[in-house]
Amino acid sequence: MTQAAIPAPSPGTLPLTPAPATARQHLLNNWLMIAFSVALAAAALADYRAFQISPSMKVQCLIAGIAAGVGMVFTLGGAMHYGDLLLATRPAWYWRWLLITQRRLLMLAQLAATALFLAILAAMIFDLKIPTPDYSMYLPSDP
Repeated sequence: MTQAAIPAPSPGTLPLTPAPATARQHLLNNWLMIAFSVALAAAALADYRAFQISPSMKVQCLIAGIAAGVGMVFTLGGAMHYGDLLLATRPAWYWRWLLITQRRLLMLAQLAATALFLAILAAMIFDLKIPTPDYSMYLPSDP
């Protein structure tokens, strides 16, 4: 029995398998994930500030904080994944040292994001009092 040869793709058609990603693409994805996690951290801080200004929005702000915390955890995990793919390309020793250090710092950031997420979840479930400043000192008093 002979096997039939797989025909070559005709001109103008795409090949069946995509080209492997380069180290530059992994680096770009790595830093994009880090930028997304920083943006989500800023969103969580903005939600907390909105709650401090208007305590009546407690549930909405806590749900938004939970969503930001989960997003931070996933984006930091994605950044670590792309860092591992970068390490698989066998960079020079100094890049390898920087990538391993970056991975450790991302693990710490992911742990802090998880702790933030769980603290916000506990505040919402157990109706804990979140400290807020007294803004009445900044408001004008009636004469």
